[in-house]
Amino acid sequence: MPEWKQIRGNLTAIAAGSRTNVWGVNAVGNIYKFSGYDDLASSPWIQIPGSLSDIGAGADGTVWGVNAAGNIYRYAGDQEESADQWVQIPGNLTRIAVGSRTNVWGVNASGGIYKFSGFDFLTRAPGSRSRVASPTSGQRPTALSGASTQRGRSTVTPATRTTRTTGPRSPAT
Repeated sequence: MPEWKQIRGNLTAIAAGSRTNVWGVNAVGNIYKFSGYDDLASSPWIQIPGSLSDIGAGADGTVWGVNAAGNIYRYAGDQEESADQWVQIPGNLTRIAVGSRTNVWGVNASGGIYKFSGFDFLTRAPGSRSRVASPTSGQRPTALSGASTQRGRSTVTPATRTTRTTGPRSPAT
C-alpha cells in the first residue's frame, strides 16, 4: 500500500511540475526549490532569492509566482542569458497555476480567471474561481473551489511593459 513520506520543511504553498521541479513558499514568503535529496542531513530545500505568496511549477521546468501585493513573476534564474532571477509580468493575481511554458493560469482578488497568452499580457477567461489547477497535457484547467460561471467573450488587457527585477518583493520589503 502506498504511503506518504514526510519531507523536512514547513511550507504554505507547494507546486510539483515534475519529480525534479518542486517548489514551495513558506509563511513569510521565502521561496524554496526541492533539491531532490530528501535523505540529506541538511535541509532538502534550496532557498531562492525573492518573496512570493503563491507559486506554480510546470513539467517543463517553468516556474511562476505571485507576491503578497499581487505582482506576477516568471522565474528566469535557470536561463544563462538572464542576469535576473525573476521577470515581472504585467497584471495582478492572487493565485497561479502552471502546466507548462504555454499553459499558465491565474485568479485575481475578485475571482476572475486569467490565462497567460505568451505575449506578456493576460487574457480573461469566462467565469470566476478562487483556485485553478493547470494540467500539463494542454487540457482545460480544473477549478479547485468556487462555482460561479458566466457566459461571455474573453477580454484582453494589453501589457504596458515587462520589468526585470532581482526578485519578487512583498509589501514589507
